[in-house]
This record gives sequence, C-alpha cells and structure tokens, in this order.
Amino acid sequence: MKLLALFLLAFISGGILTAQTFDLELEYDGELREYLLHIPEAYDGSEALPLLFSLHGLTNTGQINRTTTRFHEIADTANFIVCFPTALTNGFGLTAWTNGLIVGSGEDDTGFLRHLVNVIDEEYPVDRNRLYFTGFSMGGFMSNRMACEFSEEVAAIASHSGTISENIRVDCQPTRKMPMMHIHGNSDLVVAYDGNWAGGFVSVDSLMRHWREHNDCPNSYTITELPDTVNDDRTVDLYQFSGCDEGIELLLYEVHNHNHAWMQPENDISGSAEIWKFLSRHSLDGEIVSAIEEQESENFYRLFPNPVGDHFTLQLPSQEVLKQIAIIDIYGSSILVI
Repeated sequence: MKLLALFLLAFISGGILTAQTFDLELEYDGELREYLLHIPEAYDGSEALPLLFSLHGLTNTGQINRTTTRFHEIADTANFIVCFPTALTNGFGLTAWTNGLIVGSGEDDTGFLRHLVNVIDEEYPVDRNRLYFTGFSMGGFMSNRMACEFSEEVAAIASHSGTISENIRVDCQPTRKMPMMHIHGNSDLVVAYDGNWAGGFVSVDSLMRHWREHNDCPNSYTITELPDTVNDDRTVDLYQFSGCDEGIELLLYEVHNHNHAWMQPENDISGSAEIWKFLSRHSLDGEIVSAIEEQESENFYRLFPNPVGDHFTLQLPSQEVLKQIAIIDIYGSSILVI
C-alpha cells in the first residue's frame, strides 16, 4: 500500500525559550558574544546533525530572528540544529554584521561564526558536510560573505532581502561551486531590488549574475509564476537557472509588491520553509535527493501553500496513485488519515 505522509509545518506563536532552545554566550576575540542554540526534540546524540545559522538584520538580535523565522519549529521536524547568533554593535549602537557594508561593526564576525561551529560541534556532533547559512537583510549580506570566503566549509546558502556588498563581491573567489537561493521583494525600500551604489550593495540581478558566472551557468532560466493562493496582494515568480556546472542549483524568488520583510506562512510562500527545503537538498558531497523529492520531480504530487494554514490543496496525477494519505503535524502526531 502506498502511503503519502504530509508533514505540515504549522507555525505557532512563541517568545518563551523552549527546553530545546538555549540562551548562551561565549568570549571571542575579547568580546562577549551571545547566541541562541536550538536542538531538535528528537535529538539523542546518536548521529551528527546538519547545522543552520540564521543571521538577523540590522538592529535585530538572535531572539528577534528566532521569533520571525521560526526555524526552530522546522528543525524539530526535519532534525537539524539551528543557531541564532547576535552581532555586536557598530558606531551608532546598532547590532550589525561585518559584511562589507559601511554600517558594519568592524568585528571579526567571520572568525566568530567559524569558531561557533567548532563550539557547537564539541557539544552536539555536527555533520560538517551540511553546514548552511541564511539571513535576512544584513544577515543575507553576511551569508553571501561566508559563501565567498569559506566555500570549502559551507554546503549552501540562502539570503532573504539582502544581496552582497560591492566590497565583498569584487574579492569573492570561492574554491568550489556554491548552491544559492535568494528571496527579495521588488518593492523593497530598504535594500532596493535594483541595488544602491551609494550604499555599497549590488542589485538582485547583479547578485544572481555573480553566482551564475561563478557556477558556470548559461544565461538561461525558466520563470514559474507560483500559485496565488492567499489574498496578500503579493505574487511570486520563481527563477530557476539551469545547466550550471556540476548540476549546481541556483534559485531566485521575486516577490511582487513586497517590501522589506520576511515572507511568512500566511503569504503565498513561507521564507523559512522554502529556504530549508532548498538548503536540505545540498551537501559538500553533492546534492541530496529524498524519496519524496524524487516523486515530486516526477510530478508525483503537488501541495500548496506549504506550510499550510487551515486549508490546502493537494494535486495528484491520478486518483489511483495513492491508497492512503496521512497528515502529520510538526510534532509527529497524526491529524488525519484519508
């Protein structure tokens, strides 16, 4: 009997640190650094787990980033470790990553983040082939810097509403091909879609061209208009760059009529869900394809929106394909069997 299990990422409001999220600090380069570390509920120490760094935007903290992205909730289902570090302050008293922009703090953030990987690995074994970086705004800029300078350690990155500084781009010489995904609203008034040379950062098109050229992708792509499933006045176009060297994956989600904010489950796409879905396909050893993803690639089924709310649509190529459908929440509990 064929069984399709739909893991529905039902996001809930939080604020209080769960038993699996630890508020930690360490001293690095003479400074006290803070970070939140979330260990998935099912962790038993028997295997090394993927590690995701989620980096906040200007003026924010690891706690704000956790509340906004809710990656810790996905981690409990997908079984990975997620770290939400906090940057130090710049000359204006604002938390800011040293990512090549003039408003950066000037601290050794690349060294700090690499050191943090080792610290986490000592306590909770990390699959060093599956180290990922993502970030919002300045955190997105920082994720691109980590991909540029430490490509032998970083399996893949995803940035949201943050491109790359020109200072970092001109010196960006990764030693391996880099899977990369980007989400950006084309009405962003903070990090403009078309870039800001006075501000020192490139456009979304320039960012994608940079990684396209590095990954030896031909100048061709397909554009898919994603289903407009919710009434949020936004639509999403997915750009998929094909034919890249070594089969490297390169994706862009252009969100029409969207400003400088993280895409939430109540939108047509959830930024966190799409980012983890992308990152989890990649390893330093090559692309990871699960059985479900192989079925998806053959148009086995299609679920949207994902994560879902109270209602969702499941498209099947044939009613005879499945004998049973099980709906399971993020805690592993069965909601419905059809």
